[in-house]
Formats: sequence, structure tokens, C-alpha cells
Amino acid sequence: MKANRSIRAKLITLYVAILTLVFVCFGVYTYAGFKTYLIHSLQQTLTWRAQQIASTFLEEMPVKGEVFISNEIQTRYAPELNQRVIRITDGHGHQVYGSKNSDVLTQIQPEPVPSHRPESQPAASQVMLPNGERLEVIAVSHRVADGSIYTVEVGAPETDISTALAGLTVTLILGFPVLIGLA
Repeated sequence: MKANRSIRAKLITLYVAILTLVFVCFGVYTYAGFKTYLIHSLQQTLTWRAQQIASTFLEEMPVKGEVFISNEIQTRYAPELNQRVIRITDGHGHQVYGSKNSDVLTQIQPEPVPSHRPESQPAASQVMLPNGERLEVIAVSHRVADGSIYTVEVGAPETDISTALAGLTVTLILGFPVLIGLA
């Protein structure tokens, strides 16, 4: 036999169910928005770095040579120490510079460089690393004064993004019961 519950108990149950649904939807929305923001921010940073490398170093390539450029990039950016990947290839696919960890990159082709601009629009891709992490990669093509075209690829793992999202998840899970209790 089913016990009849009072209208008050039914309303409280309905209120808790609706509140739970609202908090879960808010949590999913917050998580998705934060993840999108962090990935977009990483892509912007990588794009800026690729354009900075292209405009700073590649213009000097015909005069100073590949060895000098490689040493300068290694000295200024130390990509392996910062968990970054940098590779520069010329228009024929010859690797001009590659950080020690650049073997994880697959060849991505950014848009061709328009004749009226020195750089192409950045192309984005993701590479799965052997340890299961994702590497966000941005490639930019750059035309130097002598007409040569180089592609600069810059990558960074999404490790920090995963850490931030894990922290957000814990905060939402621990905060949910508190908010229900306060409501």
C-alpha cells in the first residue's frame, strides 16, 4: 500500500528536483564555457607565438642562416623546458628548425600566403600524444622579403587546461550540496 504524502512533502520534493536540475545545468554550462574559453585562449597564445617567431626570426633567415635562427629560437624560447613544440619548415617541406620534441607533430598545411600579406591565416589542429594527452598546434605560413615561404608550427599540451577543469569540477561537486542546503 502506498502512503499518501502531504502536499507540502510533494512541493518540497518538486522544489529540490527543480533546484537540482538548475544547478546541474549551470554546472554543465559553466564547465563547457570555461573549457571553450581556455582552449581559445591557448590557441590565441600559440598564434601570437607563431607570428612572433615568423616576424622576428624568419626575416633574418636569408642573411643569417638556419643555424643562427635555430640557436636563437632555442635560446629565447627553450621549448622543451616549457612543454612547447616548435617546428619551422620551408616551402619545400625541409625542416629548418625543430625542437627536440617536434617529432610528435604531423604536417598541417595552413592556407596559402596571400600575395598582399606576409602571413596566412593560422591553421589549428590537435595531436594525440603517446601518453594520451592532447597537443594543441597552430601553424602559420610566412613570406619573407626574398619571396621564400616558411611554415611555423607551435604546439602546447592541454595539461594545464585539464588541471583547471578538474579543479572546477571539484568545486562544483563540493559546492552543489552546500547550495542545495542553503536554498
